[in-house]
Amino acid sequence: MLYSSECWAVNCVHEQKMRVAEMRMLRWMCGLMRLDKIRNESIRDKIGVAPIAEKMREARLR
Repeated sequence: MLYSSECWAVNCVHEQKMRVAEMRMLRWMCGLMRLDKIRNESIRDKIGVAPIAEKMREARLR
């Protein structure tokens, strides 16, 4: 998802869409659904990944 993201002019809308797509993939990896009502932070902790917004910011700062 982050291929050549250092070249993007990212605004809030793009960042939100990336967050949504990331959480969809993480839930799918865990076999969870939104109806399970498990918080995003606990899913990230379970898998051990950083938020995608931070990774995009790191790629731009390089």
